[in-house]
Amino acid sequence: EAIAAYQRAIELDPKLAYRHNGLGNVYQAQSRYEEAIAAYQRAIELDPKLSWPYNNLADIYLIRSEFDLAAQYYRQRIDLEAETALNAHINMGIIARHQGDNLGAADWFQKALALCDSPRGSAYLSKAGALENQAIALLCLGRRAEALAALREAIAVKLPGDIFKPIRYTLLRTAPHPPEGLEEMIALLQAAKVLPDPLP
Repeated sequence: EAIAAYQRAIELDPKLAYRHNGLGNVYQAQSRYEEAIAAYQRAIELDPKLSWPYNNLADIYLIRSEFDLAAQYYRQRIDLEAETALNAHINMGIIARHQGDNLGAADWFQKALALCDSPRGSAYLSKAGALENQAIALLCLGRRAEALAALREAIAVKLPGDIFKPIRYTLLRTAPHPPEGLEEMIALLQAAKVLPDPLP
């Protein structure tokens, strides 16, 4: 029904980029990635300054382990609106960590923590989403106790629509040197039924 509604809205005015982005979101939620990619790319063609399609494309490429493309689109998202790109900063850090670049990862996670403390840094995230991002950054910077406290708070305030993405934890787990406390973090999320057990 959502796809049909977006398609009808696009028929009425095919030049509104955010409608194509919305259609892409529905396709992505159904794991129809090729259709989602096409919708996001159309949104970018129509409005290259709309930041969300870049982030959404990057998320798909992250899921598909196409890290160079994921990083390219996260960077474009950050270039357009760095002060609200907390997810993109965290995911860039995860990519760097997964690829063994711990110094580069630390830089991304430090920037992410600064966004957590800024008024606009978590503007597009739920309280639980912002806390989960903070927890990942803290954990990857070696601040295990603070990370676990932030994660427990994220679980406590999670609303039904909040989604924690398993790919982030899978990539950290398969990194050359997984951060200390990661397995405890995953166990907390799985016990709260926030992440699947086992991780994909």
